[in-house]
Order: sequence, then structure tokens, then C-alpha cells
Amino acid sequence: MLLLRSTLLAFVALVAIGRSAVEAHDPNPLMMGMADAFSIAERKLAAGDLAGVIEPAERIRELSKGVPALSPRGNKEVEAGFQECAAAFSELAADVSREARGADRGRTFSAFEDLRNACIQCHVKFRASNEELGMFPAQGNTVSGTVDVVTTEGKEREDRSNILVFLEGVRPAPDRLPPARAHRISQKQARFEPRVLPILQGDTVEFPNDDFIFHNVFSLSETQPFDLGAYGPGKSKSVVFPRAGLVRVYCNIHPQMLSTIVVLENPFFALTDAEGRFVISGVPDGKFVLRVWHEYGGDHRESVTLAGSALVQVPIRIQEDKVKLEHRNKFGLPYREAYR
Repeated sequence: MLLLRSTLLAFVALVAIGRSAVEAHDPNPLMMGMADAFSIAERKLAAGDLAGVIEPAERIRELSKGVPALSPRGNKEVEAGFQECAAAFSELAADVSREARGADRGRTFSAFEDLRNACIQCHVKFRASNEELGMFPAQGNTVSGTVDVVTTEGKEREDRSNILVFLEGVRPAPDRLPPARAHRISQKQARFEPRVLPILQGDTVEFPNDDFIFHNVFSLSETQPFDLGAYGPGKSKSVVFPRAGLVRVYCNIHPQMLSTIVVLENPFFALTDAEGRFVISGVPDGKFVLRVWHEYGGDHRESVTLAGSALVQVPIRIQEDKVKLEHRNKFGLPYREAYR
């Protein structure tokens, strides 16, 4: 479900201008066409017919071009959301088509699940009380909500992205799918991107140098310490993360570079967007612990009980306990002033 997966619009009703909620409308033909293509791809995958997945995946990709036109005019934020969803829809459908053409069953399934979960994210974000579509294409239960953040100064944080929300106590599937895309933390403009990367234990992360200067990626974490040494532009190195836990990643040359890899035991997690929204889908029935991790602190835990393919909304509010993040170099010494 990695990464949390991109935002994507599917099977939703139009958003009413000036309202935070979405009102019910008759199913739009374009959305119904996407739903039909999604169902065909789902049946082909279940039958092991990878070649049969290509046509509906390409149909979804083509139909996604019409999604921005569905957005109501006058609300720039909503219009931008529809644009992002359309772009993500096209990109993820292309992933499914590519993996199906390569006849890689595991990666095709993984790409399709990324598409499914991204569809659900946008369905929840823009959802309406549409009984015909319901929560399609959801399978299992869905946990959604918004994380509000209070800084150490008592102010509401506006940008609430990169907060990790995850479930503990969920048993992962015995046959784990390989990720459809390689995990990457890019080094560019003396920054790491992404800043927070949730992965599953056993996954590999690539560290490409997409900059025009040298970098030295390292971590002193107990979960997975490593030192990749200095390497220049165009080079890339990778690390495997077999154990669950927190991995702080730095550059030994540039102190402003930091990223966090959170290695998890199950795929039921999500990163928040700028508004603090999150969606975790496909969760089996049971009682689990919902947890929150934020780089500036503010731990949150609460019990959630899920059953019957439910959509459970969980509002969360956390209090930061850090003002800034500081660290030393890989030798435990302060960085040289010349590199600051």
C-alpha cells in the first residue's frame, strides 16, 4: 500500500462550491466508465490474465484526462485537488499497464493495489452519499481522519504533511507483494526528498545523488546503521532494512539534510497531506491500535475496532514537543562551520 499512496479521484460525486462536504449526484458517465474499467481489470487479475489487464488500465488512463473538467469552478483548492487526482490516476494506471506488459504478476498486483488504495483515498476525500457506488473499490475496512498539530508555541500548524499514521496489531498477509516502485530518497539541492519515507521491513531503499555536488548518506540508528561514504552526481547506493523501527538519515557533509525512514511490520499506514488528512484502506476486521508519528513529537495512540467493511473517521490532535531537529556528524562531532 506504500506510500501511502498517491491521491487519486475515482468514483466520486461533484464537490459543491463553498461547502466542505460533497453532496450526492447522479453517477457521472466518466466515473462510471472508470468504475467499469476497474472492475474488468480486477476480474482479469483474479483469473491470472495479465494481458487482459492492459486494455482496462489504458482505458482508465485515457478517461482520467476528463477528470479536471468535473471540478466546480471558483474554488482553487478543489480545482487543484481534481488536477492532482487526475495526474495520479493516469500515472498509477500506467504503472499497472507497464507491469502487466512485463508479465510480472507480483508487481502487477502491487501496482493495482496502489491504484485501488489511491482511488479510495480520493473517494473518501471527495465522497458523497452515493448508494450505487458506495465505497467501491474498497475491500475490507477503511480508517480515515485528520491530524491537527499544535506547536510548542501553542499555534496551529498550517502544513500538516508528512505525519505518519499507522495501525499496530494487524497481521500482514503471508504472501507479501513486492513494491511496484522502488523506494527512493533523492539527494537534490542539498536536501533529501522525501523527508519521511514509510516502508515495510525487508524493503530496499535507493539513495541516488541527483545533485551537482558530493554527499555522504549515513545513519547511526539502532534499527539499521549504515554509512554509504561520499559519492558524486549520477551515482546511487542502496540499503536493505530487515528490522522494524525508526531510521534517521543524514548527510555527513551538509547538516541541513535529514530524512526519516520508518520501517513497519504491516502495510496499513498512510502519510498525511498538507491539510493533515489520511486514509488507510483494506484493513481486516479486528481491534487494533492507531498510532501517530511526527518528527517534531506528539505521540498519539488509541484503540479502533473495525468490522463489516466500515469507514471509520478518527479525528486526531497532537502537541509538538520539539522546536527544531539537531544532530552531529557520523563521528559524533559538530559539523564544520564551512559546511553550514
